[in-house]
Amino acid sequence: MFDLKKIMSLIFLPICLIAQDVQIGQIRVAENFGLQRHHEYVVFATQLEKKLLSEPRFHVYAKNDSEKIYCQVFDQENLDYGRVRFSVIFPVSVNASESKLYDIYLTNIINEKTVSDLQILGSAHNITIENDFYKADLTRNEQYKGQASNSGQLRRLFIKGSGVVLSRRHNRMHWAPNFQRPTEDDYRGMANWDFPAYYKLDKGAYLVQTKRQDLAPEYPEILLTGTYRFYADKPYFRFFSCMEFQQGVLLSLLRNDEMTMDSLFTHVAYKKVNGQIVDLAFSDRYDLFEQEPIKSDAPWVCFYNEKEKYAFASIRIEYNILDAFGRPSPEYRPHTKISDGKRGGKYWNRIIINEHPTFVPKGSRYFEENVYLVFKINDKEKFKEIEYWTKRLTSPLTVEYRSTNKKN
Repeated sequence: MFDLKKIMSLIFLPICLIAQDVQIGQIRVAENFGLQRHHEYVVFATQLEKKLLSEPRFHVYAKNDSEKIYCQVFDQENLDYGRVRFSVIFPVSVNASESKLYDIYLTNIINEKTVSDLQILGSAHNITIENDFYKADLTRNEQYKGQASNSGQLRRLFIKGSGVVLSRRHNRMHWAPNFQRPTEDDYRGMANWDFPAYYKLDKGAYLVQTKRQDLAPEYPEILLTGTYRFYADKPYFRFFSCMEFQQGVLLSLLRNDEMTMDSLFTHVAYKKVNGQIVDLAFSDRYDLFEQEPIKSDAPWVCFYNEKEKYAFASIRIEYNILDAFGRPSPEYRPHTKISDGKRGGKYWNRIIINEHPTFVPKGSRYFEENVYLVFKINDKEKFKEIEYWTKRLTSPLTVEYRSTNKKN
C-alpha cells in the first residue's frame, strides 16, 4: 500500500527559516464512518491575496505536532480584487472515528526530494500517466479515425499487475459522455473533441489532473466539461463530467459512464442499492437483464476475467441531473447497460435517454463523478477489494478549513 517514506519526504526546517513561513489556516480532518483510513488524500480549496503567491515556487504544507507533510497545490486561478484561488491535496492516516487538526503554512522552501510513483510523459492533450498499478494512455493514434482526434480522452489502460492492456480496437476506450439526434446515424461526444477550447494540466507528487471544456462536436447546444484525476500509489483514477444544455435539442440517445473494451473479460458483476451483489458470466446475463436492468444508481459495476483474476470497475460517486432551478432534467428508461460490441467487445454505460426521441430543454444539466478501479478478484472474498474502496470513496473524510489570516 502507501509507503510514507517513498511518497513524501518529511520536511524539517532550520530555525532561521521558520520566520519565512506564513500560516494561512487550520484543517480539521474527521473520520465519521468507523473506517480505518491509511494515507488517504484530502483536498481543500481556499484563496489568498495574490502577493502572497507572487513566487511560483511557494508551496503549502501541513503540520501536525512535529510532523510536516508536503502538500501539492493545484487548480490555481487568478481572481478579481488581487486574489488567487487554489486547491491543496495531501495524504493523512486517521483511525476509525478519529479527528486530527493540522496547521497549514505557506512556505518558500522547495521540497526537491519528494518521491512518487506518479509519472507523466508527453504534453498538452497527448500524455500518458502511470503509477505502480496502471498506465493510462490519453494520446491520439492517427491509424484509426476513432482515436485520431486530440481529445485528451482515455484511449487505453495498461494494468501492470496482470500485464493486460484494456482498449477498444478502432475507438477510444473511454467514450463518454455521448449523445445522438434521431436524424443522425452515429453518436458524438467528448471523445470526438479535437483540441478542446479550454485545457489545463496540473501535475505533482500526488496528483495529475487534466481539465477540459468546450462545446460538443457537431452539437453546439451542449457545453461539455471533463476532469481526470490520477493519483500516486492508488489503483484508481477519478473522472468528473458535466453536460450543460445551452439550447434545447431533440435527442434519441444520451449516455455517460461508458467504457468500451475488447474481449478480455468473462464475467460481469454489480452491486444493488440494497447491498446484494450479482455475479454472472456474460453468456448468462441476457434473461436477467431483460427482466431486471441494472439501475442507474447501482453503487458499482465491474468486468473481470475468472481465470486470470484481473478486474476493472466503475464506482459511482455521484449522479446528478438537476438543473439550476432544482428540476430534474429529462430521462427516458434510465439504466446501466451491458452491451456486446463487434468482434467480442464488451462495454458498460449509464443510459440516460434510451433510443426514444426526447426533447432536452435549455438549462438541462447532467453531472457525474465516477472512480475507475483496477483490482484482482479475491479467492476467498471475491469482491473484497472493490468493497474496501467503495466504502471509503463513497464515505469520504470530513475536511473543514478555517483561515487564521484575516486577509485570507
